[in-house]
Amino acid sequence: MFCDLLGLSASSFLDSYISQRGSGKSNRDIIESEGFLGTGDLEDFFRRWMKAIELPEYLASDKVLQGVLAWLEANGDNFNLYVCTNRQEKSSTVGQIEELGLSQFFVNVLVTEQRFTKAQLISSSSPNVSPIDWIIGDSPEDVREGKKLGVRTCAVLTGFTNEALLSIEAPSLILDSLRDFAGIPDVLS
Repeated sequence: MFCDLLGLSASSFLDSYISQRGSGKSNRDIIESEGFLGTGDLEDFFRRWMKAIELPEYLASDKVLQGVLAWLEANGDNFNLYVCTNRQEKSSTVGQIEELGLSQFFVNVLVTEQRFTKAQLISSSSPNVSPIDWIIGDSPEDVREGKKLGVRTCAVLTGFTNEALLSIEAPSLILDSLRDFAGIPDVLS
């Protein structure tokens, strides 16, 4: 979508985009460092980004990561699992989770709608959050939000952010993927 909105060829820029995002650069940082847009156009880009990010044609590219469905099937009954996302619309998020065949694994789907932080939404929706609970996510923000809640944090390396940047946030764990979480018995107690 980044390439589409800027009129770039994904075949020529996508690898660079992924690498730059993995090194911690935001979309704004990439656009500014590459000189793609002027200042006024940058704000227009972000308005178009927010409108397009949840369009069906872009959501269709979302896939369940390898091993995650098996992990959910093996562990879903052992935990009260929630999805918490910065998406904008709860109904489309719930619909997508249903389409991906995942809805039966989650107690609830929490959507910030860009109006709340994840910590605010979780604490208001789940008043029984305790220090033995976990936030599992792939971004520095997920780790920070878990720490605000006073819960354990697990960073997974399945997103854009590399291990070095996630380490700066000092999560309780860093794993290659959610599927590795089950292999840590002392952590689950």
